[in-house]
Amino acid sequence: IIIISSMASEDKVEKNLKWFLKIIKSISVRNLSFDTVNNTKLNDLPSPYFLIYSANEVKEYNQLVYRSERVHECCNATWMLNYDNNSDLKNINRIENIMIQFYDSLTSKIISDQIVVIPRLVFISAFNLAKINTLPLNTLLFSNEDGVYVTDSTYQSLSLVTAIKSVSPDHNSYFESLQLLDKQTQQNESMQILEKELVAINRSIAFNRQLTCNQVYNDQIISQLTRDIEKEEQLLSEEIQQDQIDIADLVALSDLSIDLSSCVDLTRDISDLNVYLMGKYEVLQKNQFLLEAKQLKLLNELQSIYPITCSTVNTMELYSIRGIELPYDLTNQRDDEQLSSGLGYIVHLLLLASKYLEIPLRYQLFYYASRSMIRDPITGLGQALPLYRKNNDRERFERAVIWLKKDIEQLLSSRGLNYDIKKDMLFNINQLFACQLCQGMAF
Repeated sequence: IIIISSMASEDKVEKNLKWFLKIIKSISVRNLSFDTVNNTKLNDLPSPYFLIYSANEVKEYNQLVYRSERVHECCNATWMLNYDNNSDLKNINRIENIMIQFYDSLTSKIISDQIVVIPRLVFISAFNLAKINTLPLNTLLFSNEDGVYVTDSTYQSLSLVTAIKSVSPDHNSYFESLQLLDKQTQQNESMQILEKELVAINRSIAFNRQLTCNQVYNDQIISQLTRDIEKEEQLLSEEIQQDQIDIADLVALSDLSIDLSSCVDLTRDISDLNVYLMGKYEVLQKNQFLLEAKQLKLLNELQSIYPITCSTVNTMELYSIRGIELPYDLTNQRDDEQLSSGLGYIVHLLLLASKYLEIPLRYQLFYYASRSMIRDPITGLGQALPLYRKNNDRERFERAVIWLKKDIEQLLSSRGLNYDIKKDMLFNINQLFACQLCQGMAF
């Protein structure tokens, strides 16, 4: 008799072999028959071990599931199952039929082999099991703390069939505990996913902080350069006014009768003045060049922060900003959060570009990440419209998108570019970057 411990009732025997073997405690054999002809001594007992095989799709039992340890000279042996040394259990799928082969390790011959259909096992309680006096040879029994499971053929040969059926226990508590374990595993997986999302959010916050620090530093540099240029322009203007006064005085003196030496001195002074003015003009041009170079550098950094890429799908060009695709018709974008995040990137990009290029936008932008807004400071009673579609009126959202396109068109127009209405917003913004980079290569 082979006894395999499990935790299932008669009407709830699991068809999955892997699940069934997980709850097995021990395996025992009782009344094992053996061949005494090949033994050296007539009274030698076999040293048994057993193998469990599972069937493939064509009902061939060729996949080894479990191998037991050897028990020395015993016909009623008991094994405690150990799955650590049986890695084949990881590859078991949903199997209903198994074959158990019992071997004698002394002769390496099969003592007994039987095919077991797991769904057809019959439960016998431990109380009724104690009442059984005799069992057939090589009978298989699958048992837990409350009793055993037997094959239908063995069950028919027992004498307590009616009594056995009436006392079959209910093991709902075991299944409930297993379901609770599965639920706890799912909760642990959910916690791991939440932890990964928290790490991504922390990285995004750190990135935004770094971006804010860079923006403050760049604003300080631009402000300093602007102040230096204004100061130089003011000094140059004062010097030009003084030079004009001197020239006026010289012209007034020219009306008088002066000698040739005075005319020569006047010509020399005018020449010196022209040289001086040319020097000041070169300084002004140099400062203007440095300002434009700084603007190009800032735009280049801005393009690296918000890269705009183009991909072709079914002969159609799709543009994306930081990996978020925005189609020409924004109503085709079904994901509201992805759409609002992409528009938030565009708002932040336009705000920084207008500040770097010193171009005030017609429609005022408010950057709040995926909840950014736009406002017309002249009309509309100063009311801001949302650049996100969720929980908002569609007409207000579409009007906000039109205002956003007008701001993009204003930036392009300031650099001598035209807004292509047949293309989407990201294509036109990319034109601004391409134009500025070409100008930078020319410098």
